[in-house]
Amino acid sequence: MGIPQRPSSAPPDDVSQTRVMARVGEHLGSRWVLLGGVAALLISAGVFSTASSYVTLKEAGQRRADAWLAGRRDQLELTFGQAFGVADPLLDQLAATVRGGLGADPVEALVPRLHALAAGRTGVTWISVSLPNGTFVGVARDEDGGYHAEASALVSRGTTPPGDTTRRGVAEEWVLTLDDEARVHAGPRTATDYDPRRRPFYRLAVRERQRAWTEPYTFLPHWHTGVTRTEPVYGPGPQRPLLAVLTVDFDAVELARLLGEPLVPGQRTLVLTSEGVVLASRGTPDDTSARVAPPSSEAQPPPTLRDLGDPLSVAIREAFRDGVVREARVMEVTGQPYRYDAQQVLDLSGQRVWLVTAVPERELYADAQRQALTGAATTGALTLVALLGALAVSSSLANHRRKRLRAERAARRAEEQVRQLGRYELLEPLGAGAMGEVYRARHTLLARDAALKLIKHREPSGEADTARDAERRQRFFDEAQRLASLHCLHTVAVHDFGVAEDGRYYLVMELLDGLDLATLVERDGPQPAARVAHILAQVCASLAEAHDAGLVHQDVKPANVFLCRIADALDFVKVLDFGLARAVGEQGAPGEAPIIEGTPAFMAPEQVVGEAITPAVDLYGLGGLGFFLLTGKPPYQGANRHALFAQHVHGPLPTWPEHSVEHTPAALRELLLSCLAKRPAERPPSARVLGEQLARLATELEGEFDPEARVRWWAAYGHRGRAPGGAPPESMSVRLDILRSVRRRLAGR
Repeated sequence: MGIPQRPSSAPPDDVSQTRVMARVGEHLGSRWVLLGGVAALLISAGVFSTASSYVTLKEAGQRRADAWLAGRRDQLELTFGQAFGVADPLLDQLAATVRGGLGADPVEALVPRLHALAAGRTGVTWISVSLPNGTFVGVARDEDGGYHAEASALVSRGTTPPGDTTRRGVAEEWVLTLDDEARVHAGPRTATDYDPRRRPFYRLAVRERQRAWTEPYTFLPHWHTGVTRTEPVYGPGPQRPLLAVLTVDFDAVELARLLGEPLVPGQRTLVLTSEGVVLASRGTPDDTSARVAPPSSEAQPPPTLRDLGDPLSVAIREAFRDGVVREARVMEVTGQPYRYDAQQVLDLSGQRVWLVTAVPERELYADAQRQALTGAATTGALTLVALLGALAVSSSLANHRRKRLRAERAARRAEEQVRQLGRYELLEPLGAGAMGEVYRARHTLLARDAALKLIKHREPSGEADTARDAERRQRFFDEAQRLASLHCLHTVAVHDFGVAEDGRYYLVMELLDGLDLATLVERDGPQPAARVAHILAQVCASLAEAHDAGLVHQDVKPANVFLCRIADALDFVKVLDFGLARAVGEQGAPGEAPIIEGTPAFMAPEQVVGEAITPAVDLYGLGGLGFFLLTGKPPYQGANRHALFAQHVHGPLPTWPEHSVEHTPAALRELLLSCLAKRPAERPPSARVLGEQLARLATELEGEFDPEARVRWWAAYGHRGRAPGGAPPESMSVRLDILRSVRRRLAGR
């Protein structure tokens, strides 16, 4: 018996609608519809991925290019600062030579000295000395990197009254050469009307009566634009006669070499003064850095931005007119966008010098555009392949993701390279001392080796220690900045300093080739008097500048004086660890006795008893250093530090051993004993005066240890010495994990 059907209560329209929905559901669930939906989804994802890849890669490439350009600008700023910064140390040395006397033939006396000072000076074109009688002696850099000397002198001085620089006398000029034995040879003389007293640098020096930078002017004979650091040198006495006018010249040709080649085609790089004078250029239509004017006795005006009439120069001139734009911006030149940047790099006696760069964005971002198009095309192709299956889709998306992440990491690395200009990579341990360890380090961006010293540090254990630690840190930064500002070539150069993550202080110094004086005496015994006077005179030059800057070394001892060779200069002295022991030394708690700083064998009496520290402390240490070099032993002996302290404060002046008396002139012995006087007032008045006395003795005794003997000694020494910063430890087996730990601590610098 069948089951009876109930009549439907749904209206006919509802039934039709239900059937339509069912058919639609069947069609939507078919494999073709599903395949089409998946294909549409994949195509949409592919289009989005392709566009995203293009945008991401292009932005990453542009960031990388901008970081590259900023790094290049910072590198050029550093290069120009170093090039111009060498002028003052060169003038210091040249002034000392002039004040020391030039003899009967100033030309022959000056040529070897000028050659030695000019060698290897990046950016320097001329180093010269002009005498009040119209004599000129200078050494110039040739286009092939060599050097030649020129001289000129008036031969009819009777026609020119003394001090009158307006009248012209008859003059002769000639070229001079040096042979292998440093003998001067003069070439044939020719007539000239050159008189240095009529040149801008001479008039500026006489007018200002002090060291100054000239305004840009044109140099003879090729009329290259340049600037000159000039200084008048006056003699002693109430009249203070003018002895000479000294110059260090920088011209457009040498400065243009510092700019290097353009990074991309169409790049324009200019070095300008605030008045628009072009000191150097790269990428200009007419190379104004090497413009040669027709021979003429009339001064030629230096080229300015107005002399450059191409559209890009006009646009730069318009941007420069209303004040230089310090941050990068985009400017349009004949419909093409340029990335424009201007940065002040120097201040020459109130004259601001700017580094201006204009780079076409089309060239700057060309690699980024190519990478973006390649990445987008690759993503699109992989997306089409992904239509064949989910595996291909997954592979395409994963490949796109990998590319994008690599591009972003590359952009971040490029930006970090600019932000972390100053990061150093530790390569190997070089030595260890009482204050810390020394490593050979390499600047990760400049690829320059240096000596990095990590200074020992005690962790603070309470609020009082934390406050003292903050005070020590500030004092370390203050004194390190003052030390880095010293220009004397006999003071070790400081490149960088700071505090690592673990709280230890670090100092980055130049890497030296040689040995300290403690190692010298240990290796060869007592030294000849001539060599000792030569070494001590150089130490005095370093101390004199430091004392003028308010710095006292407080630890002048053999291990802190480094004897090295720099290029052709032998027995060149570098003074190490200037004031840094006092800057970061541990301080006692309130109420405790003050900590005595220094090395007991070379400490001055006022250091021992805790009196005020003055520059006389360093003169006492220098006297002990000289005694040590001549005898092989410190001036005082003692079983312990307290016995040594008693000798320094109450003991008689040290006596010279008989073997030392025979080989040491009485004048040198008496001078060093005066440095060891118990009272500061009885010691020489200053390091500068003491250095002058020692320099005279070194000249008088030069025959006992002449330059040939110095060459033979260094040839026998042979191997390269270690870096400054402390004696080698008993065992140099520094574990690899410790070295890696130190590298990680400095990774945030």
